[in-house]
Amino acid sequence: MSTPSFHRRTSPPAAKPPDGNQRKRPRLSRLQLKIWLATGVAVLAGFLAVQLDHYRSSQQDVPGAVQAEEQTDAGFPTRLRDHALIFLILFIVGGALLQYLVIGRLRRIQSGIAALERGDYSARLPTTGQDELAEVAQSFNRMASAIALRDQQFRIALDSIRDAFVVTDAATDEIRIWNPAAEQLFGYSAAEALGQPLHALLAPEHHERAARYGLAQFAQTGEGSAIGKTLEVEARHKNGTLLPIELSLSAMRQGERWMGLGVARDISERKRARQALEAERAFLQNVMDGIDDPILVIARDYTVLRMNRVARQASAVVQLDTSCLKCHQVSHHSEQPCSGTEHPCPLQEVLSTGRTCRVIHTHNGRNGEQRTLKMVATPLRDERRALIGIIESSRDITEQLALVEQLREKDLSYAHLVQHDTLTGLPNRLLFADRLSQGIRRAHRRGTKLAVLFIDLDRFKHINDSFDHNYGDEVLRSVAKRLRTIFREDDTLARMGSDEFAIILTELKQDSDAALVARKILGLFAESFKVQGHRLFLGACIGLSLYPEHGDSVDELVRNADAALHRAKEEGRNTYQYYSQDLTAKAFERILLEASLHQAVVHGELILHYQPQFDLASGGVCGVEALVRWQHPEMGLVSPARFIPLAEESGSILGIGEWVLYEATRQMQRWQTAGLMTESAIVSVNLSVKQFDQDDMIEMVHAALEDSSLRPGSLELEITESIMLQAPELAARRLAQLRKLGARIAVDDFGTGYSSLSYLRSLPLTKLKVDQSFVSDLPHDPNDVAIAKAVIGLARSLSLEVLAEGIETDEQLDFLIREGCHTGQGYLFSRPLDADALERYLQQRKGTAGWAD
Repeated sequence: MSTPSFHRRTSPPAAKPPDGNQRKRPRLSRLQLKIWLATGVAVLAGFLAVQLDHYRSSQQDVPGAVQAEEQTDAGFPTRLRDHALIFLILFIVGGALLQYLVIGRLRRIQSGIAALERGDYSARLPTTGQDELAEVAQSFNRMASAIALRDQQFRIALDSIRDAFVVTDAATDEIRIWNPAAEQLFGYSAAEALGQPLHALLAPEHHERAARYGLAQFAQTGEGSAIGKTLEVEARHKNGTLLPIELSLSAMRQGERWMGLGVARDISERKRARQALEAERAFLQNVMDGIDDPILVIARDYTVLRMNRVARQASAVVQLDTSCLKCHQVSHHSEQPCSGTEHPCPLQEVLSTGRTCRVIHTHNGRNGEQRTLKMVATPLRDERRALIGIIESSRDITEQLALVEQLREKDLSYAHLVQHDTLTGLPNRLLFADRLSQGIRRAHRRGTKLAVLFIDLDRFKHINDSFDHNYGDEVLRSVAKRLRTIFREDDTLARMGSDEFAIILTELKQDSDAALVARKILGLFAESFKVQGHRLFLGACIGLSLYPEHGDSVDELVRNADAALHRAKEEGRNTYQYYSQDLTAKAFERILLEASLHQAVVHGELILHYQPQFDLASGGVCGVEALVRWQHPEMGLVSPARFIPLAEESGSILGIGEWVLYEATRQMQRWQTAGLMTESAIVSVNLSVKQFDQDDMIEMVHAALEDSSLRPGSLELEITESIMLQAPELAARRLAQLRKLGARIAVDDFGTGYSSLSYLRSLPLTKLKVDQSFVSDLPHDPNDVAIAKAVIGLARSLSLEVLAEGIETDEQLDFLIREGCHTGQGYLFSRPLDADALERYLQQRKGTAGWAD
């Protein structure tokens, strides 16, 4: 970038001094001529008076008149010469005295005035004598002192102004005054700036604007389009950088010339703050738009300050600026605010009490249908805690009230309420057991079959943790409603608790009938559920037990159906399993595993495998993920899928997790010391929910780092979304402490939960890991493509790294690189290896480049 072409002229041009000939031949001033002429006239008048007096005296001397006349006639030339000489001497002496006593002092006064004109405010005149000129000199000195004081005060004020202050000559646009703040703002010293054009300080694209400011008109009249206005322009610093400034211009007349006064200030911080504020407002609006209830932010005068997407849709408001709308115009299309007991005003209630209020309103919807809304208004306060309005949310409770009315009309008894689930209206566990008992007796009498089905919803816990419980309740109601559609009147559908449902199928002709119903149930979950405007997919696992094959009592059938359900959950989503005898054996095996697991760490049965993580752009190994394995002395290598859930349930996960952390950090330190891993490489260790909840978790991580001497930045701790959502405040505090230690934080299996984006933004995370379930079908499944792109884009917007798990094909790799994914791991590169095998793998790769193995 070029800089303004300032020349090295340091001050306005001074008046030319007189040349040498003029100094050699000084001319008499008009005042001097007048004084000399007055002196000559005075001396001449004196001379003539003496001659006249002498002549009269000679005429009065009568006796000697004749003789005197003769003498006079003879001596006249001599006397005339003498008198002329005396006249000349008097003239010269008188002029010299006047020159010394008057003209010299006047010249000194003139010199003092000239010095003041040049800006030399230290000039002073001698004040000798008591005459008028001495008084003039004293007045001059007082005036000079006053001017010097005012100039000093002006310069002090000018230097103390924090804004750049510039004075220009309107006719030439040249800078005449330049304060220190201007030096700091633009980078030019006063010596460099004085005499230069002001518009040279502006960025080139603003030169044309400067021409439009009417500078020619300003030079003549002191008026212009920019005078009296504040402009935002870009200036160019001496170093060539552009900076936004606020420039205020005004005019001042100085004699016959107009001067321009400019005040400039750097508004870089203000612009950044404004941009940050706009971004924050956009972010808050996005957060509001993500809420499925209508939300209005209302000022004290009923003006709508902000509204979310749902509120706009409900009220048919399309304009972005809502400052001209009142809340009552938006909510129920009225020109008058709410009032009275039928439509109490939430705003007035909050303003009068200062507390949150809840009211019920009845409004007519856009289609004319009457709807009942439950409205909650919370106080809106400014930074001084002054109440400036409310935040109003509303929820349509028409259907809930209708259900209550139906219950009231049916006059349900207390017994009905005790035996039914209040959320879904289905029979509860108590009524289910009673009906199963009756069904067993009836089947025994008639010699028919009976089936018990236990249903468990997949991923419901994630949904409940990610959204509020009201949303989870709505999901359960939707599931119950859909399940009702496929059962006969004699069958029983019950809710056993949380996300578990149970079914009693009676009058079965053959065992396969129960499997047919199970497949129908799974088919119901193939379609998405729409809840509060969100579409989501759920899965289900089903366990079946049959009467009389799998038991002839309530306890047996329930226990065996539950065992079959656990087997189905182990097999994966959307499956069903019949009870079998081997499930009892598996339950026994589970008990044995749990007992052995407590001693696994003590007996040294646990080992770590490490799956390499790669930089997808360069192909280099950038880290490893530590994965625990159990080498059981009798059962052999036990899969983590079998013992990790057991460890979580029994609490053994705490000891296992601590061992993994210590062993992984020690191993990484050994590899880095041996030169097999770079200093920037990381070892990733999973933290369980129970570990994260431990009070001494931070101390444990610090102790592991101290024990291994591993650099904290080489340790990455992986947490799941559920950890963050179970206790958000605790999670934020713990994560901040871990980041303070220097450890890195990754969110594992990101995308399987429902994390709030605003909450993620506030956490000190360093990496998002895309779950392998979203990678496996890339790039062919459009849903997985959309999710993967969203996660990668979110990581980029939050300045986080992103790692894809489960990469198995070149197509997946190409897609992820193209979308900007930084790192990845999967069987395409390497399966998990034990420490020795990984060490050999790293030795083989040493010295190779890219993906070469």
